[in-house]
Amino acid sequence: MSSTNQVAPLIHPQPDTVYVIGHRNPDTDSICSAIAYAALRRELDLPGAIAARLGPVGAEAAFALERCGVAPPILIEDVRRRVADVMNHDVIMATEADTLYEAAKLMRDGSKGLLPVVDATQRLLGVITVDEIAARYLDELMVVATSKAPLMLDRLLPILNGELLTGELSRSFSGRVWIIASHPDSVAHWLRPGDLAIVGDREDAQLAALQCGVGCLIVIGGTKPTAAVLEQAEARGVVVLTSAHDSYATARLLSLSQSVTAAMRHPGRTVEQSDLIDDIADQLLTARGRALAVVDEEGRVCGTVSRSDILRGWRKRVILVDHNQRVQAVEGIDEAELLGVVDHHNLGDLQTAEPIPFLLEPVGCTATIVLDRYQRAGLTPSPPIAGLLLAAIISDTLMLTSPTTTDRDRTALQQLGALADLDPLIFARELFEARSDFSMTTPREIILSNLKEYTFGGASLAIGQSETLATDYFQQHQDDFVAELDWLKDERSYDYCLFLVTDILQSESVALYPGQVEQGLVATAFGLDSEASTAHVAALPGIVSRKKQIIPPLARALDRR
Repeated sequence: MSSTNQVAPLIHPQPDTVYVIGHRNPDTDSICSAIAYAALRRELDLPGAIAARLGPVGAEAAFALERCGVAPPILIEDVRRRVADVMNHDVIMATEADTLYEAAKLMRDGSKGLLPVVDATQRLLGVITVDEIAARYLDELMVVATSKAPLMLDRLLPILNGELLTGELSRSFSGRVWIIASHPDSVAHWLRPGDLAIVGDREDAQLAALQCGVGCLIVIGGTKPTAAVLEQAEARGVVVLTSAHDSYATARLLSLSQSVTAAMRHPGRTVEQSDLIDDIADQLLTARGRALAVVDEEGRVCGTVSRSDILRGWRKRVILVDHNQRVQAVEGIDEAELLGVVDHHNLGDLQTAEPIPFLLEPVGCTATIVLDRYQRAGLTPSPPIAGLLLAAIISDTLMLTSPTTTDRDRTALQQLGALADLDPLIFARELFEARSDFSMTTPREIILSNLKEYTFGGASLAIGQSETLATDYFQQHQDDFVAELDWLKDERSYDYCLFLVTDILQSESVALYPGQVEQGLVATAFGLDSEASTAHVAALPGIVSRKKQIIPPLARALDRR
C-alpha cells in the first residue's frame, strides 16, 4: 500500500480550488469523509472541491480505498500562500536575438515592468526592466552607444523602417556615430574612417562623408541618395541605409537597436513556484522593476511575480472535516479562507473573520454527518463513496461497539452497507485485520500515525492510539514503544505523552507512557490503584474511545493541577 503515500503535492491550485482536509495523522474517517464530502460539494456548489490529506494513508484506510476503487486524497503540506498561487504564468520573454527596441515594445504592449531574457531552452540569462532602458536612453546625451557594444545592421534596418541600398546587411558596426548638420567643408575635421554618419538629402554632405571613409551612411526622411552617391558608396564598400525617421529619432533608435544583452543585468534574485510569499516579500520591496523572475528546477523561466500580484492574489480555500482544533489543522490555516467545518469532536479554538457553516454534531463518526448532508440535498452517494463512508463508521465506532456510537451511526451503517453492496460485519473484519498488520511499520511510525495533541490547564498532552486485533504485537514490543514515547516527549517538548493499545474484541485498552508524571496523571484521571498501573503501563478495562472516555477525565485532571 506504500504507493498511496507517494502522491505529489498540488503545484498549481486554481482560484476555484477548495481543499477538503482532515486532521494531521489522518485516520480512516479523516481520509474517507474528506473524499465523500468533497464529492458532495462538487455536485452541489463547489466544482473545484478536492479531498486532501496531511499525512500518510494508514493500512486500514488504504485497504478501504483499494476495496472501493478510489484514489487517495492528494498530499499537501500547508495552505500558506506560495508564489505559484499568485504568479503571472503568461510571461513575456526576450531572447538574445532581440534588440532593446523590441524588448521595450514587449514591455509596453504587455504592461510589464520586468522582462526575462532567455536562451533557446528558456533558461534565464538575465533580466531587463523599464528602468534600465530609460537610463540607457537618457544617459547617452551623445550617440556613442556603438562604442560600448557592436551595432548589428540587420537588427537596425527594421527598427528604422528603412531600406538597404548598398553593402552587406550582415555586417556589424562599432565606430563613432555622427549627425552631419554642418557645412560639408567642416565634416573632414571630425569625421574619421569607419564612423557612421546620419545625413539628410544633401548630396554634397553625403559625398563628403564618403570621402572621409565612413563605414555606414544612413540617409534620413525616407529619401534615397543619387546614383552618383550610391556608385561611390559601392566602390568604397560602404553600407548605405535609409531611415523613415528624422535625424534625432534615427540617432536615438541606434541606441535601442543593440542586443538586449547589452543592457540586461544578471538575474540575481530569482524565486521558485514553491517559495512562500512571506519569504519573498522583502526581495520584492527592493527589486528593480518591482518584479522577480520565477524559474523551475532547471532554471527555465515559468513566470514572474510582482508586488501587485501579491496584493491581488487569492487565499487558498479550505473546508475542515473530522476536526476543529488549530493544533490538528493544516499549517497556514490562518492565511487561508475557511469555508466550513464538518466534525463530531468537542469545540476547538478556531476563529474566523466571518460566519461560516459549522457542522458539529454528537455522533460517533464524521461520515454519519456527511451521509446526512447527502440526504438533505436529495442525493445518493455512489457505491464507492458509500463504501468509504461505511469504512469510516466501522473504524470510528469499532463496528458500533464504541460508547461514542449513536442511533444515527447505526442507521447510517445499515443504509451505507446496502448502497455499497457490502456486508458490514465481513467488511469490518477485513478492515480490522488490515489495521492489525504491523509487519511493514515500526513503533515510532505506529505512534505518529494516529497522534493527537491537546492543551489543558496550560499543559500540552499528546495521545496516540492503535485499535487492533493484534495486541500481542504491542506486548512483545512494549519496551520499544515506551522508548519511542520518551523520545517523542523530549523531541516535541510535550508535558505528557501517552499511547493507547485498544483491543477491539475485548473492548478494553492499555495505556503506555514514558514515566512517573504520566503514571500519576493516569491514576488521578481514572482513579487507579497501585496494582492497576506501573511506571510505564496502565490497564483501562472497558475504555476504548479516546474522544469520549480518555480525553474528558484527563482534561479535568489537568485543569485541577
